[in-house]
Amino acid sequence: MSIPVKDIIADAVLDPDSHEPVSPDVAAQRVVELFQQTRTSVTPGGTQEPLGVEVDVNVELSGLAGQPVWLRWSIYPAAGGPHLFGAWLGSFVANQLTPSTDDDTGSVSLWLPMPVEPGPYLAKLELFAKGQTLASATTPTFG
Repeated sequence: MSIPVKDIIADAVLDPDSHEPVSPDVAAQRVVELFQQTRTSVTPGGTQEPLGVEVDVNVELSGLAGQPVWLRWSIYPAAGGPHLFGAWLGSFVANQLTPSTDDDTGSVSLWLPMPVEPGPYLAKLELFAKGQTLASATTPTFG
């Protein structure tokens, strides 16, 4: 599975609190840190490729036409899973959604990198706008 680079870049280029773009140097450092802590496998050609899990999110937004809504994710150890550290401590902004009507629906696919240590893990997904969480969900365990 090739890595959807747009998902990794979205995580790195926005400040998690203000959701404003960070400098290119900061974004590059965040990508490097995340990949240094991501599990890899060796391809038949002998190169290392990051491993991850694809998560599909169905979204229903009401009364938010024209307002930016953010989707963020974070990974946690499931029961008995290893402790996480470094780049994994926190949440990552994945997408900005802007509903075009007051009753909008859609789907988003995310590729989430897996921590170096074998799981089990779960991911928490949150929709938020104007600093408030609108909805959240937890994935089944993986890894």
